[in-house]
Amino acid sequence: MVNAISVTDLSVRHPLAPTNALDGISLELEQGKIYGLIGPNGSGKTTLCNTLRGLIPSILGGTVTGSIRILGEDLTELDDRQLAASIGLVFENPYTQLTGVCTTVVEEIAFGLENLGWDRDRMIDRVAQTIVDTHLQSLAFKDPLELSGGQRQRVSLAAVLAMDTPILLIDEPTSQLDPLTTDMILEVIYSLKNTGKTVLLAENKVDLLVDIVDEFIIVDRGRTYAQGRAQQVLPKALDDGVRCGFPEVLRLSAEIGRSPWLTREDAWADIAASTRVTDLGAHHD
Repeated sequence: MVNAISVTDLSVRHPLAPTNALDGISLELEQGKIYGLIGPNGSGKTTLCNTLRGLIPSILGGTVTGSIRILGEDLTELDDRQLAASIGLVFENPYTQLTGVCTTVVEEIAFGLENLGWDRDRMIDRVAQTIVDTHLQSLAFKDPLELSGGQRQRVSLAAVLAMDTPILLIDEPTSQLDPLTTDMILEVIYSLKNTGKTVLLAENKVDLLVDIVDEFIIVDRGRTYAQGRAQQVLPKALDDGVRCGFPEVLRLSAEIGRSPWLTREDAWADIAASTRVTDLGAHHD
């Protein structure tokens, strides 16, 4: 099976910038997995998402070197329609994602499907299901431009999910959401694994990602610092002083010298050793 996304030695420089925003990035994203993209602010997360979607350099300008393959196809050989059908992008700022011409949330979600030429019945079914999946029933016939920032963020995500692309790039989807809605959105994203979709999720709330991502990708100063499972890459990043919003349990574990990813058996052994108890099940008179 070909990878969903393959990136080789990718460098990106924005217009008029003196240095590269991305410098020699290489990544392999397998199909059907969720990847957490983390790193300090300004490390290149949004630039990477925009470049993978083809917005850089075609729309946002800049210079790009290196290779990007989407489902085995060279990104530069895909036209706009092919890209729209293959890879969806949810912007960090929902105010720039909405069309500005749709008068209801239903129309906003259907907009991309109309552009792709979906037939009417299929489009109606897909929009209705997406509204249910993202819990937007109460907002379905509201004007998107009259919604709060958090509500617009949910609508923006729904509009991209509705297009049913095999790959999704999601940039800071919970930045304007309350904790309850954040949990709901992350559950929706996690459920995409069951449909075989590949998700690259850029998010600063790393503690929320540990339970839903298969691997973390850490970028720092425009370079790939590490890619791997949480227990492989997060402790090393903490030791090396990479600022990427570590879970509190990891910080606490580092303070007391214990691993937050102990197995149940190892955890009991650790407790036994630390308390000098050899038989935790023994009864004493």
